[in-house]
Amino acid sequence: MRRRVLRTDASGRDESAWNGVVWKMKLRFDGLLSGKISGYPAWEEFFPAEAGSGERRADAAKAIRCTRATYERGLQIANEICRCVEGAGFDVAMGRHCTHIALRKDGAESALRVIEPCFRADTDLVSKEDRASVYTHGLVGTGWLEVLVNEHSTSKPVFKEKAGIDLAESLPEILAEIERRHAGIVAAVEKVNRTELAVERARAERKVADQRLAEDRKRRDALIACAQQWHTSQMIRIYAVAMAGQVTEGRVSADVYAKWRAWALGVAGELERDAAVVAQFS
Repeated sequence: MRRRVLRTDASGRDESAWNGVVWKMKLRFDGLLSGKISGYPAWEEFFPAEAGSGERRADAAKAIRCTRATYERGLQIANEICRCVEGAGFDVAMGRHCTHIALRKDGAESALRVIEPCFRADTDLVSKEDRASVYTHGLVGTGWLEVLVNEHSTSKPVFKEKAGIDLAESLPEILAEIERRHAGIVAAVEKVNRTELAVERARAERKVADQRLAEDRKRRDALIACAQQWHTSQMIRIYAVAMAGQVTEGRVSADVYAKWRAWALGVAGELERDAAVVAQFS
């Protein structure tokens, strides 16, 4: 891969030379440092919140965290990396809560940050000429930049500036590390997707089995009901015959018994007809 040389001047206004996300970050930095934006500007002005992202916390991490002395170089480094990964098929977007630059491809997301490490110091003693190195009250920047890839993961690949070493020289290694780490995330996402697919398939199979079991129970209950109904009809027939003794004993007249027997046998016949159903199995 041919190495791209970082420009040292970040003040250019040619938007076409910038990645869209980094360009918006540049506008925010420029406005803040020039005094056109005062206080703590809302990131949402530059990056509307995505669905479910919630509100950005004031103490949240930053995608690019630099002092005034290094922010131009930090923007340039982020820009070169983002333009290169775009060429490698990544979509570049501001990450959730604006805490990182999101590099998305193949259904997975990697996180990129460019930061300047700071150390604690009494910033009230820093001279006016050196105030550009002050990050915030009590913190002074080291002047060296670092590129962090997926720092939220268990592994934290960090590319650091050192005396005589420019991060531009590490650009191929940074891109290779992004690809390597992203491939691991894609594999993890695919594993999760396969697991979720297997769970969904098992749930669907269980649902079908439960439905079949419920239908079988319904047919069984219907069978039992029919059998009981048929058995009742047989008992009525036997009972009707047995009751003929009532006539012999003189308890009822033959005419009354005959009418009752016809009615009882009619009930038995209805029960038999209702019970005479053979289930059709699919």
